[in-house]
Amino acid sequence: MPGRQLRRSADGGRHVDVGVYGDYAFVNRGYTAGLDTSDRWQESRTPFDLSARTVRLRVPVERTSVEMFVDDGRYAHWTVVSSPTCPTPGRPCSPSTGRRCSGTW
Repeated sequence: MPGRQLRRSADGGRHVDVGVYGDYAFVNRGYTAGLDTSDRWQESRTPFDLSARTVRLRVPVERTSVEMFVDDGRYAHWTVVSSPTCPTPGRPCSPSTGRRCSGTW
């Protein structure tokens, strides 16, 4: 499955990429106005089963964030795309549901 560009600027220079590539699902904010000056948290990845014939992605896009839920929430990704403050990297997504999460802050 090819990736998609979301929150794309008029000139195409800023965007968030989401999708599945090879054996992983990803959200990449490397082309946004950098909130992370260390470049440590530019892309989040979770495993993807190459033998799966289909994948279900739900991608809510809000004013300051993009989320991606893989296969009805088996994995969840999120990223802040324009905010002066960000939560701590590695914060649990939802401990009560047991979802595995990968955050890009």
